[in-house]
Amino acid sequence: MSFDLGQLISGPLRDVVLGQVTKSLGVSNDNAGSLLNKGLGMVLGGMAKKSSSAEGAGGLFDLIKSTPFDINPLDILTGKTTASANQSGGLIDLGKSLIPAIFGSQTSSIEDYLGKGTGVSGAGAKSFLGMLLPLVLSFFKNKIAGGGMNVAGFSKLLGEQTQMVSGFLDQDALSALGVQGTSQDLLGGLSKVTNLLGGAGAAATTAAAGTAAAAAATTAHAKTSVHDATHSVSETAKSSSLWKWLTAAAVILAALLGLKTCSSDDKAATSTPATNTSSTSAPVTSAPTEPTTPAAPEVKEVAGLGTLGWLFNQDNVTVNGVVQNDGIKTSILDGVKKIAGNLPIIDQLKVDANAAKSSFSDFGGLFDIFSKFPGVSGKFDDTLLKLSGLVNSDTDKVSLVDSLKFLLGGAFTVNADDVSVKPAEVVVPAPATEHAHAHTPATEPAPNAQAAAEEEEAALISDMTLANIDLNIQFDSGAATIKQRYNRMLNTFAHYLIENNKGGEIVGHTDNSGDAAMNLRLSEDRANAVRDYLIAQGVNPDSLVAIGYGQERPRADNGTEEGRAQNRRIEFNAR
Repeated sequence: MSFDLGQLISGPLRDVVLGQVTKSLGVSNDNAGSLLNKGLGMVLGGMAKKSSSAEGAGGLFDLIKSTPFDINPLDILTGKTTASANQSGGLIDLGKSLIPAIFGSQTSSIEDYLGKGTGVSGAGAKSFLGMLLPLVLSFFKNKIAGGGMNVAGFSKLLGEQTQMVSGFLDQDALSALGVQGTSQDLLGGLSKVTNLLGGAGAAATTAAAGTAAAAAATTAHAKTSVHDATHSVSETAKSSSLWKWLTAAAVILAALLGLKTCSSDDKAATSTPATNTSSTSAPVTSAPTEPTTPAAPEVKEVAGLGTLGWLFNQDNVTVNGVVQNDGIKTSILDGVKKIAGNLPIIDQLKVDANAAKSSFSDFGGLFDIFSKFPGVSGKFDDTLLKLSGLVNSDTDKVSLVDSLKFLLGGAFTVNADDVSVKPAEVVVPAPATEHAHAHTPATEPAPNAQAAAEEEEAALISDMTLANIDLNIQFDSGAATIKQRYNRMLNTFAHYLIENNKGGEIVGHTDNSGDAAMNLRLSEDRANAVRDYLIAQGVNPDSLVAIGYGQERPRADNGTEEGRAQNRRIEFNAR
């Protein structure tokens, strides 16, 4: 199974991996998310530090190429293989054995850093690194093997991946790694090694080839002029020991004459033609030099986004800021449409050709992130993004910030101090009097009664003997985590499969929100999450197959929220 490391920072694959981390280490989902972010930063930062010299990069390249991965680590981590415990444990042991090769004397400080704020012990941090290292190294090994990559290409790829997680490499992280300076200093050192290994050498070779071609053309231009002289020197001196020196002198003379001749030709090409009626050459008069057009001013490029911002209120979404051209403005407004919903957009964006152009341009990706957190406003102050608004949970808040750090890169800082979490609804029981029901409409069940009804609904399958069963498991948008309310139903279903020695296909589906390819992977992740749960209850792994169809087979209207919720489902096909 191929993948990109970015999928561990944002996306459905991250949810699946977090589930395995929480299960293995016994930590909360929030702590698992923080641990995964820190761990990716540590592993890639440690690899970048080790590759800060050509010798170090070559050593790491050879280590990755020679490390055996009999089973894809990602398949074990996500439950896509029925590897035995020995194989899985052996992979973690392999990862632990690689820790000193990556981190050296900094291993203890890195384990302490990972444990800080995540509730993980030193031993737990080591186990986590044992899980993560094979995953990261197998990613690089696949890239090296698949693309015939050399050390220079590996160094360049490592720089790109480290840049991706640079937002997680704060000063505490760098201190744990034993790195002096900032994450950009670390990346700068890696870039120099990349140039030393390949980039600069290739450029020098190209330049040398161009110079040699120009010299050859110059010599050819002069050959006619010096042919007789060279021939004469050759005939008279061939038998002498001075012949090689005279021949060399003739070549040098040819080059000098060639330069002079070409220079004269260039001057003649720019001179005013003169009529010559005698055998004596007339003086050549140069034409007046035409005034040169001043070069266009160089466009200034900056890392930040100036004063770009958008603000939600109950009536509209206001967008303001200064951009360099209409194309950038259109990209931003198209992105804001994704988050505005039915609210009108108040366009206060100004176009100024003299404004600096930002090196960031992925506005589609930026507003794709915010489309999952409706009502969150943002305001850039160059490289500082300040957020405000409400989200549903602390997990959502962490996910929003991490996704933005990944997309924007290490040059930006994301501040979510003004983002609040919606308070949980508190049910206040009515006074125990005969008039208590007067406060609750007869047509609406009490909140706790409704929750009980939902629990009961999720607990049962009407007929488990059917060939096709809708398990009635629905997921949050973009998530593959099974809600606790479905545990009782899945436990009952697992018991039925074990008692009757049955198996079949677990089929995942999504709604049509977002990218179709990502939805296909998400549906697979959801199906595997259910498969993993049933296996954990004792169902034979060989009897279950997980399949995803993405958004291809909706059963309800994707035009409504209720319909989309129904389409995020799991079905079981017995066999």
